[in-house]
Amino acid sequence: DPCQAVNAVQKIYVQFTDGEQYRITTAEEFCSNGNVNGHYQIFNDLDLTGKKWPTVFTTGTFNGKIYAAEGVNSVTISNVETTIDTDFTEYGGLFGYVSETAVIKDVTFKNVTLTINKAHNKDMDSTSIGLFAGEIDEEATLSNVKIETAKLIVKDFKMYGEWKLNALANGNTTGLTKTNAIALEFYAD
Repeated sequence: DPCQAVNAVQKIYVQFTDGEQYRITTAEEFCSNGNVNGHYQIFNDLDLTGKKWPTVFTTGTFNGKIYAAEGVNSVTISNVETTIDTDFTEYGGLFGYVSETAVIKDVTFKNVTLTINKAHNKDMDSTSIGLFAGEIDEEATLSNVKIETAKLIVKDFKMYGEWKLNALANGNTTGLTKTNAIALEFYAD
């Protein structure tokens, strides 16, 4: 009967993820949406000249994802500058601590400068600082992550307890490479 109603059933499949999703096309979008639980799908190269790297990443625990969008082989985030300027930090770098749930893949960081203006850990048992990350968890996923042309500047730090200062990163650096030497500058009073 052509007039008989038919109830069509359409199945919809949904995949849920923890954290907020960001589709990044500009440096402004990336820098203004710093979220340690964020998932950043990057569609093109980002030049951070004159922009501020999300400070929440610098001493926080990164649990999210940063990756090149599907169909894009890799992306470059260039002219990245960040500063550690705190009395109390357990971890510090572009990323303070890269957790076991973090995924960073197909990203090149070019012309990176990390400046440690102040890093004192008097009330901490230990401190880990590295240009890319203070510490990378053994279970974190890094794939095709590169550091090109980088500088680590240490101005003021006081060592109490255990200190780990690594030009690249402490912990699991599988999937992370540097293509040039990392310049180190130390200043003291």
